[in-house]
Amino acid sequence: MGDIPGMRPAIKIPPLIASEAKEYDEQFHTQKDKDDLLSGGRAIQSWIPKYQLPQEVFKQIWDIADVGKDGYLDLMEHRVAMHMIRMAREKAELP
Repeated sequence: MGDIPGMRPAIKIPPLIASEAKEYDEQFHTQKDKDDLLSGGRAIQSWIPKYQLPQEVFKQIWDIADVGKDGYLDLMEHRVAMHMIRMAREKAELP
């Protein structure tokens, strides 16, 4: 079986371990608003100075994590975003 033109090869995503999930959940609960959601503006305002990644990387991460495409992250979407941030900081390729 050959490669499909225009398709990128699969990227290996490391598993999310329980201690990381707990850390991400704690971060979410300190940043979320009253509706148990984290807005894009609030997230980026917090993430850019803390994680010091290029803005285009944050956009790519947001596009992956914001599954509902509503401009907000719920708890599970936040876990995805934080896991992708960790991957990016470790210089791993993002999906």
